[in-house]
Formats: sequence, C-alpha cells, structure tokens
Amino acid sequence: MFLLGKGIPEHITNLPERVLKTPFGQMLRPQIDASMRSITQAEVPQQNRPAAANAANTSNGSLNTSLSSHPHLTVKVPTLEHGSQRPITYAKVPPLDKLMAKLGDASKQTDLAALKSFVEKRSEDPKIALPNLSDVARTFQSDILKLPVELQFAAVDLLRCSMIDPRVSGYFAEEQQPRTVPVLIKHVLNLKECPHNLRLVTLHLACNVFASPLYVKELMESEDSTLSTFIDLITSSLLDASHPTTRVAAASLAFNLAVANYRVRREQGQEGLSEGEQVELAASLLEAVSDEKNEDAAKAVLTAFGYLVYCSDPNGELADVCEAMDAKHTLRKMKVSEGMANEISSLL
Repeated sequence: MFLLGKGIPEHITNLPERVLKTPFGQMLRPQIDASMRSITQAEVPQQNRPAAANAANTSNGSLNTSLSSHPHLTVKVPTLEHGSQRPITYAKVPPLDKLMAKLGDASKQTDLAALKSFVEKRSEDPKIALPNLSDVARTFQSDILKLPVELQFAAVDLLRCSMIDPRVSGYFAEEQQPRTVPVLIKHVLNLKECPHNLRLVTLHLACNVFASPLYVKELMESEDSTLSTFIDLITSSLLDASHPTTRVAAASLAFNLAVANYRVRREQGQEGLSEGEQVELAASLLEAVSDEKNEDAAKAVLTAFGYLVYCSDPNGELADVCEAMDAKHTLRKMKVSEGMANEISSLL
C-alpha cells in the first residue's frame, strides 16, 4: 500500500523536477500529505520489481486466473478491450542519400555506411545479412556522441530505421552494459538544449525496440535503470509545449510500455513496471492530458494511461495517486477526445 503513514514515498518525492514544477506536480504533495495525516500503518519493506518472465511470448487471449474477477472486467471500455495492443513503431525510411548528406564527412564512417547499406537492401530482401552490430553499437556510443549536436539526429534516425528489424532490436536487447539505446536516451536527457529533431528521432528509436519480443521481455525483466531512463524520456518529452509531434511520440512510447506491463499483469498476475515507475508514468500522463489541445496527442496519452490503470491493483499506489491527483475529474473535464476520456475515467 501507498499509505504508510510516513509521508510521501521516495519515488513520489523524487518525480522528475519538471513534473513537480507543473500545476499537477505542485498539487500532488499537499493532497497526498493531507490524505495520510490520519493514517498509521506499520512500515513494510520495499518490494523489488517482480520477475516478468516470458512476457512477450504469451498470447493476448490468455488471462491470469487471479484477475478474472477484477472489477474493471465488469466495466465497458471498448477502447481497451478491442483496441490494438500492437506496439507503435516508426518504420518509414527517409531518402537515405539525403540523410547521409546531413552527416557530412561522418557519413564515410565504415559502420554508418554498412548500416545504410543494410537498411537499403532490407527493403528488397528482409533476410539480408546483418552488419557487424557490435561495431555499430560501439560507434553510436562513442563517435556519434562526439559529432556536433545538430548532426546527431541523422545518425540516430539511421539506427531507428534499422531497429525495426527484429534481428537488430533483438541484438540490442541482449547487449551487455552499457546498452546503446539507453546511452543515447541519457545523452538526450543530459543535453542542456536538445534539438527537436534529435529528441524526436530518439523517441522513435525507443518505440522501435518494441518490434522485438525479446527486447520487450528483457526490458520488463530488467533490474537496472533502463526502464527509468525510458520513463524519464517520456516525462520530459510530454512537457514539450511547442511540438505536438514530440508529445505524440512520447505518448506512443508510453503506450508501448503500458501495454507491455498490462500484458504481464493480465497473463501472469505480476507487474513489469514497479509501483514507483507506474506512479511516475501516471503522474506525467495526467499532467500532459490536462492541458492537451492536440487531438492525436490527447488520444495517445489517454490510451497509454488507460492500459496503465486497466486491471491494476485497486488498493495499490497507482490507485492512491490517481485519487490524490483527482484523475477522474481531470479526464471528465477534457474538451478533446471527450468520449474516450469519459470511458477511461470509468476505471477510476
């Protein structure tokens, strides 16, 4: 339970600073504190994320028997019940010669040239031999990060195009530390001023790793900071008021994570995301949707939030935070995607 009688748990107080500075973030602390002052419970040990074994290898149709009587299953939510749970990916390949030209002299780098050749030939032969992915990974973790920041997006976009191949994303799923995709995400997060195009293609790259069931499985089972890194990218990108495309891509990544976790929940009776990670993701999605005017972004955020809460523990920390942030009221007062918002609010 969230209500431990000891104030706000660390993973709430440690929500990304940008979220806490927003109106919902400022509202979160006093509301939760007020709800807890009269409650006293014994302290319980911190729980590790449960192992989400074989999450990506089970079928959509299976249902864990422990959840067969969940109250959400009596609520009509066609968006979630009948909606596609296929990961959102970005497979479009731009004109590669133009993309490479943007890299200048860096386009002559052996591993980038090999990756370009692979992406080109894959459209004709999906079983084309892979480039040396170990060398590609090394190049992206070192040489690419040394390029002028305004050129880096072209290299990341090339990797994004290759990642749609499950063999490529499968390789990067089993990479030893440091892992290439989290390294690139952390690079974006650490930039004082990240160019819009670099952030956008990094979001698209992160979405494309979900093309590999193996990557999803490894991600849901990870005990390192990889999931938190993905969530930090989502959180910071959802707050980009100037670029709806960034918010849509961030919501798409949130959808992929939420669906992966939902499948583990429904099929195994476990959670792929820890409670703290779910709370952080929910807080950022609620903050984003409260002011969203773009229809595509609103729908993407709502669907991600819906799968995050669907069949979740009604007595868990996620439910507590949704109540503290008045999530039901937030959804019901939306002026865009009203039907979907009301539908999702029925779960709260």
